[in-house]
Amino acid sequence: MGLLSAVSGAVNSGINSVENALGISTGAPSSGGLPSAYAQVFRTIPTPVQQYALYRLSIHAPNRQKTPVEVFTFPLSPSNVRRTMTSMAAFYDTPGAPVSQFGVARIIDQYGMSPLTFVIEGTTGWQKHLTDGFHYTGLQAIRRIQTILEFFAYLNAGQAQAQKTDFYTMEFYDYFTREFYEVVPIGPQEIWQDKDRPILSFYRFTLVGLKPVSGPALPPGSTQDPIAAAFDSTVVTAQANFNTFMGGVNDLYSTASSVVSSVINAAGNIL
Repeated sequence: MGLLSAVSGAVNSGINSVENALGISTGAPSSGGLPSAYAQVFRTIPTPVQQYALYRLSIHAPNRQKTPVEVFTFPLSPSNVRRTMTSMAAFYDTPGAPVSQFGVARIIDQYGMSPLTFVIEGTTGWQKHLTDGFHYTGLQAIRRIQTILEFFAYLNAGQAQAQKTDFYTMEFYDYFTREFYEVVPIGPQEIWQDKDRPILSFYRFTLVGLKPVSGPALPPGSTQDPIAAAFDSTVVTAQANFNTFMGGVNDLYSTASSVVSSVINAAGNIL
């Protein structure tokens, strides 16, 4: 019996070691009646938000410098930003081996992945907002973005009528995901009001991406995007505060561990 108990204890110890390494906890069924045996234990590490949810549209002149003509900063982050990319591939079936391919051979032609298409939905709110520098109320902001879309179409219609070969371009900047794209509005660009919230204006814009751009266009004579610089300073401050907090937590944990060790050692000496 002693040998059997020793072997059993060794096996159970090995199983426990493996379970601990895999993050598996064993035990009696939980109070809710669901078995807790082999329930995986998940852990997280606190991570500060280091990106800012800032979105902009800008129109650029058809010159070498791509001078910004109009810039619009969304006063509120959109409620939805949907990105779609299409895998350009086609397949067709032809007769194949009767056994290995069940009589059909499939041929696939793959060309690549299309640029992103953005669908942006949200509201401009009603108040003035810090994000755009308190420039516009929500109603003024929705009117302004509608004017910018119409102005972009007007500018390029003039270029086409004058038989120009270069056109104005529009760029969309997503500072949260760091995706900066040259885009073209396509299809219905929707703006509406809702009876449940009558003072708010809502929008849904569809922008087809043409190609990525290296980054936001800078104002003339500037070496850094002023809005991004303002938000970057806030992120740096938040990161520093978070690091200070986590340092305090680690110090507290080290102090508590030291006290517990001292108590244990003292108790051992007494015993």
